[in-house]
Amino acid sequence: AEPLAEISDVGERQIKILSWFFERYLHLPSSSILRYEDLISSKGKSLQAITPQALNLEVSLENRNKNTLYDWNLMEKLGEKLLKSEGAFWKFYTKDSVKTLLAEISMVRNQP
Repeated sequence: AEPLAEISDVGERQIKILSWFFERYLHLPSSSILRYEDLISSKGKSLQAITPQALNLEVSLENRNKNTLYDWNLMEKLGEKLLKSEGAFWKFYTKDSVKTLLAEISMVRNQP
């Protein structure tokens, strides 16, 4: 709580909390980490880390990162702050993945 109290910007505090959570995962073996994007792209097969039966899954899943219910202005603002920050999350995601998502959001927003 003390380090957070020193950060006046809400977005910066959220990024600090995000990094804190990702720090908890650093000690886990990579086979224990289930990423949302992998779950979607594998059609559920990545759940085989939990149960072998998932290898047979073929579920049509949709990435909802660009959902129109999200505040895209806020996502862009936080994405830009994230790109300028350091934290444990960069051990799991790349800056290019954030840049790609921001570009996709921009494209969707600018469609008629």
